[in-house]
Amino acid sequence: DWLRANRQGAASWNMWLSSSATCNLGEMWDTKKQSCLACSQGKFWKLAPHHGGVCENCGPTEYTDESGQQLCTKCPDGHVALPGGSECGCPKGTELRDGTC
Repeated sequence: DWLRANRQGAASWNMWLSSSATCNLGEMWDTKKQSCLACSQGKFWKLAPHHGGVCENCGPTEYTDESGQQLCTKCPDGHVALPGGSECGCPKGTELRDGTC
């Protein structure tokens, strides 16, 4: 039973590896949908050991305004990423004046 279970696990792992290896940079393998999905706005693709790649949130002063990005873009000085991480704005309690917060 142990050998049979491990053979099935190894076969599943090999299938997952071969399938996820076909994803483009900026995409991750969705095991439920069995397909590649682009990282959404506000997230970037990061290489992850044993996973091929994962989508992670940009930092508090970074954003991505398009899906499928490999890197986040730094917000202008004094700006922060707004909820969702797809654009930058002024920190809470401040407002934009002449292009600065």
